[in-house]
Amino acid sequence: MAALGAAILIALQLGAGYWLYSYIVWFFPLVAVALFGSFPSDLGWAVAAAVGQRPVEATPAVVAGAP
Repeated sequence: MAALGAAILIALQLGAGYWLYSYIVWFFPLVAVALFGSFPSDLGWAVAAAVGQRPVEATPAVVAGAP
């Protein structure tokens, strides 16, 4: 959803008659959420388990030397 919002904002800004680099702050938060939200970290799994959104046993195990 964040990626779609960013794409729509970028398309609207590029279609405008003029464009300033300061417009990046309008879509950058959406791009950041889309990029970092697709790669959950161990902290994200722990917070989700603590809040009750994911069961504790669904948290990934960290294995040393695993790719």
